[in-house]
Amino acid sequence: MNSEGGYSSITVLIIILFLSSITLSVLIFLQISARQNAKREYFYSEKEILDDEVNALIEQLAKDPTAEADSQFDPVWDYIETRNKDKTTLTLEDISSRFNLNFIRTKMLENSSFRELLINGHTSEDLKLYRGEKGFFSSISEGYGEYFEEEDLQKYFTTFSYANLNVTYEDSLKKLYEYRVSEEGSHSFLNEIQQLISETQM
Repeated sequence: MNSEGGYSSITVLIIILFLSSITLSVLIFLQISARQNAKREYFYSEKEILDDEVNALIEQLAKDPTAEADSQFDPVWDYIETRNKDKTTLTLEDISSRFNLNFIRTKMLENSSFRELLINGHTSEDLKLYRGEKGFFSSISEGYGEYFEEEDLQKYFTTFSYANLNVTYEDSLKKLYEYRVSEEGSHSFLNEIQQLISETQM
């Protein structure tokens, strides 16, 4: 009887340990799930706040009465200064007014103090040849990091803006014509642009 009682006690102990381990595993699983749910809720809450901020900013940009020109008096700047800053910090930079290195006439760089920003012994002519060989870049650092310091690239230049006919290099306009229209007629288009520039300079 004592032997059977001993076996029964061991069996009960094993069952208790087994149930305890299951209970502990369930508790750990619930804790992990609760943390993951909390992180997920926090993520979506933050995302919703950011989405609202972006949409509000886009609405302010759409209200600009002079959308064709940038000005420090545009209503969007006043909105940024007066908005509630408790939840998020909002920064807006005017990138489109910077020099677009994909388009700008290298002569403009040569005839201005920006030529002093060129590094590694490069000249504006080197930049023109390089651009003609490589084409356009979306990443300004990857495309032009060999020619300008990163700080200067981020401060003065961009690769995202319209091609302004007044400052865009003719070969860049030709490439744009080939991309957006076709290669056929691109030479005629280039000749017309060069003729127009020549007449304007005269």
